[in-house]
Amino acid sequence: MEKMGVLYRGIKNHFGGKVVVEVIDPRNFILLFVLIVRQGIKNQLSCREIFHSLTKGFHTIAVFINGKLVSIGKVPELHEILLFIEKETELTKR
Repeated sequence: MEKMGVLYRGIKNHFGGKVVVEVIDPRNFILLFVLIVRQGIKNQLSCREIFHSLTKGFHTIAVFINGKLVSIGKVPELHEILLFIEKETELTKR
């Protein structure tokens, strides 16, 4: 969980208020399901992409960005996530 905290703080420090970071206990199945579907629809993901996130993303360690499953089973490196966010959202450093 400490590595996830580093990731959380790194994203918030890099982008400030431009992003919303939500940390969810993987046992909270209903909230996780709702957030994945809501973000998938909001970001115009295909049904296949949403289904992939739903079927693969219920893991003790998973990172989603805009409804897309980005990492599963390990906490990714901060620089990888920052690049992915910048590419997917066209956000820049604050």
